[in-house]
Amino acid sequence: MSKKKNKKYKKGMAAKNAKKAAANQQSGGFERTSVKKPANEMDFFKLDKMGVKRVSIIPYWTGEGNPNADEGTLHYERSYWIHRNIGANQDSYCCLNRTFKKPCPICDWMKKQKDPQDEMVKSLKPSYRQLFHVVDMKEPEKVMLWDISNFFFGEKLNDEINNQDDDESLDEFCELEGGLVLKLVIAENKFGGRTSYKVSSVNFKPRKEDFDADILDETVCLDDLLIEKTYDELEAIFHQNEDLNEDPDEDEDDADRAAAGDPDEDNEPDDDPDPEPEEDEEPEGEPEPEEDEEPEGEPEPEVGDDDVEIEKGDRVSAEIEGDDYEGVVKDVDGDDVTITFDDGDELSFAPEDLTLIKKAKKSSASKSSAKSSKDKSKKGKSKKGKCPHGGTFGKDLETLDECDKCDVWNECDEEANG
Repeated sequence: MSKKKNKKYKKGMAAKNAKKAAANQQSGGFERTSVKKPANEMDFFKLDKMGVKRVSIIPYWTGEGNPNADEGTLHYERSYWIHRNIGANQDSYCCLNRTFKKPCPICDWMKKQKDPQDEMVKSLKPSYRQLFHVVDMKEPEKVMLWDISNFFFGEKLNDEINNQDDDESLDEFCELEGGLVLKLVIAENKFGGRTSYKVSSVNFKPRKEDFDADILDETVCLDDLLIEKTYDELEAIFHQNEDLNEDPDEDEDDADRAAAGDPDEDNEPDDDPDPEPEEDEEPEGEPEPEEDEEPEGEPEPEVGDDDVEIEKGDRVSAEIEGDDYEGVVKDVDGDDVTITFDDGDELSFAPEDLTLIKKAKKSSASKSSAKSSKDKSKKGKSKKGKCPHGGTFGKDLETLDECDKCDVWNECDEEANG
């Protein structure tokens, strides 16, 4: 028990600390680890319910390192990437590689792992976020800071600008003079048992009054708000995690790798081991080549590669608010890929926002005739129209682990895709 001291009561002292504690707890923590709170105590703008919000985006004078604008010019946003759930406190930290173009210990660790679909590796994939200066048109004198996932707003904004008609000037939305008001339709987003809010559509409206140039004095340099840890600092925090599956044979010195200045050099995982033989391979003699085997040339797409072409039937993962969810590609329409997730939800993504887990098997003429008849004559295990693994024939294609070596895959594919 602490020793009682003779201190004089002063009204307001306890209230001051109570206010400070409430503000800290409402912000979700006592220390920001990826974005600093602005020195001018600017409030944060948030989406907290369904409906419509009308806002204006205010530009700012850029600092060093903005990936989309030269230093000392006016720009409207700051893109950055974070790694989530890092260290003992499970905080978020800026990815040094994607955000600052420097070696990142977390990215380096990910590249050393042999299984890119390991849950730990997937959870560490950098999340794309953006910072904006926002004026809610209900409070036109107040500039606020908006920190939001690109998927929940910026992607929609870019789509509108990139697809504008020749007689439109939507890219002038952030000008102080002749700028535009953004009408944001806010939708509820329920996924993985959580509820959040996202911008479902962006419309542009003429602004009734221009902003005076003095409003720039109320903005801050968004580039200076990002918290950049050193390689060693972030590595030390990262290795506070107790579930890291470090390779016991890996003896490479991380400090030497950081000094080399190339986060991508000599960190590729080892090649996958030879695949196991198919169930219908002959047990004796030299194994016959698969009848639909591709000739030597381009290698098969590597699982986990973000640059592989996404096609209908592929199994992929998509990041939503920092978490990865898996599903099957239902349809591909140009740059619009519709995913049916494992829980039944359907959402659309750009191909570059998806990570391949498993390519869909393709039914060629030779595969459906020669190999299918061979399988049926040798196996005789399953009847057409019935899934041998407990799924729904023609519906659960590529959703079960057993689909990869199923002897009625072709028939199920024909039933599903006509």
